[in-house]
Amino acid sequence: MNRFRCTCVALFAICLPWTVACAASPEWRSTRLTPDDLLEISDTFAARLAESDLMAQRSPDSEPWLVSIQKVTNLTRDVMTESERWLIMQHLRASMPIDALRRQRNIAFVLSAEGSALLRRQGLEDEWEAPALADRRVTHTMTATFRSVIRQTPQGAAETYLCEFELFRLGDREPVWIDAVVIRRQASGHIWD
Repeated sequence: MNRFRCTCVALFAICLPWTVACAASPEWRSTRLTPDDLLEISDTFAARLAESDLMAQRSPDSEPWLVSIQKVTNLTRDVMTESERWLIMQHLRASMPIDALRRQRNIAFVLSAEGSALLRRQGLEDEWEAPALADRRVTHTMTATFRSVIRQTPQGAAETYLCEFELFRLGDREPVWIDAVVIRRQASGHIWD
């Protein structure tokens, strides 16, 4: 796990961004993550978790796990709204691979109290999450952290995003599962300082 983190830090240290102000030309396309990118990231992680060695060791008769999904930590230069930060986790929880884990590996995922309150305010509470929240016996937490590096030239920009997911057993400092996905977005057009 530490080697994985050191590799990520080294990647970002090598690719330190240049700071320039941008002006858009007609060809300009933003390097900002889109909602489709966030959904793609959550689908990728759900599939990877379902196929992980950690899940291969479990069955429907395994000790039940209840995983509280925490809000995304955004360490990028992009502004992410509260809704966007919950979108990825809500989509992850509702994905087919995660639903299959509930049935086949005895693992249920619920949003944290903050996320559940946001859903209730928007009238989007799940029929199965309400009982789980009333009798919350959380055994694990899942976090996600976004980092990015941008490289800008007079001809355009490229931004590399790294999203890291970690699954922790309550009370443990080391994650029981960790994975990351990298997405690169490019924009072209003239940039002036």
